[in-house]
Amino acid sequence: MFDTTACVLCFRRQTVEKQMARMPQFIKEYHAKIEKAAEQEREREAKKRELLEEARDYFGYSIDPRDPRFEEMKLQKEEEEKKQRKKAKKEAKAMRLAHAAITSTTQQQ
Repeated sequence: MFDTTACVLCFRRQTVEKQMARMPQFIKEYHAKIEKAAEQEREREAKKRELLEEARDYFGYSIDPRDPRFEEMKLQKEEEEKKQRKKAKKEAKAMRLAHAAITSTTQQQ
């Protein structure tokens, strides 16, 4: 006669043992996830402080981040950064194409 309760308990024990063996990996992944989130928060706060300092320099006095003028300045800055990224990407592509052209002509000779 086969005892199903003992089999279920044995299977359960094996499952728990496997998971416990992997526990250090799970803990490490959890700490990495928490650290990554904290780093992103620090970066976001640093960017916000930098924007507030730029706004203070631009307007000549401290300004509330909810002020529409600050929001407008922030949008202008984001647009400028977007244009710079696009320009840098275009230049990088041109450099890659130029490098590829030089490489292909050198190999043909």
